Amino acid sequence: MNHINMDVSHWLKGNTLNDRWGRAVDGRFKSIRTAAIAYSEIFASIERYLFSDFGEHLRSDGVTYGSDYASKQEHLGYGGSPCEIDDDFLIATSCPIERWTSSESNGIRARNQFFLNRDMQIAFRAEKPREVLADCANPTLCWVRVRNTWYKALASGAAETSSMSVSELVARGWERSRAEILRRIVRDEKKVARVLNARRAAESSANGNASALTSSPQDVLSEFDLEKFEDIDIDEISGYREI
Repeated sequence: MNHINMDVSHWLKGNTLNDRWGRAVDGRFKSIRTAAIAYSEIFASIERYLFSDFGEHLRSDGVTYGSDYASKQEHLGYGGSPCEIDDDFLIATSCPIERWTSSESNGIRARNQFFLNRDMQIAFRAEKPREVLADCANPTLCWVRVRNTWYKALASGAAETSSMSVSELVARGWERSRAEILRRIVRDEKKVARVLNARRAAESSANGNASALTSSPQDVLSEFDLEKFEDIDIDEISGYREI
């Protein structure tokens, strides 16, 4: 990771190298503020570095990593076990999805997508799925096990990504994960705003100052909700400034 940061990441447009010196001062150089290029370009740059440029780097003994690898490969062979990239291999290298729902009409709903397979959806009539796996490279593909049968389910927007390269598909998955994080941040900020509005409303009511209420009625939490969030430390929430 240190090689990637020093030789790739810190040279890309919008990088956060300046944050190493300014992190204790402010957040102007955080990645969410300086981001300037797409994930696909970042992925391609790192991939090119790892599989092309890095092999030419000299080790402490003056030998390049690439020549050392070639020498060992000549004497020891390739090693490992030959694998065929079939459905069994793709299932074995997929990642479990923890949160999902299933129905005959909508298939599998997970990660803000609907994954469909007609035979799989018919099988849902008799039994619910036991396991749902996400393909490690293609975010529009998942594998669903119903009883002892595995079904290949595609997202409703899979046609849009059919011509994408592996790099582009992985980058698309990163972007989707980033979008989920941003949505969670927005939800948290709205929760904090509702808590503040409720506190202001309670204070204004206690002081008999109805004009101090700046929120709409639906934004004001009940006393029960206020008690649930009374331990929130507003000042420690990054990026929030009370006006």
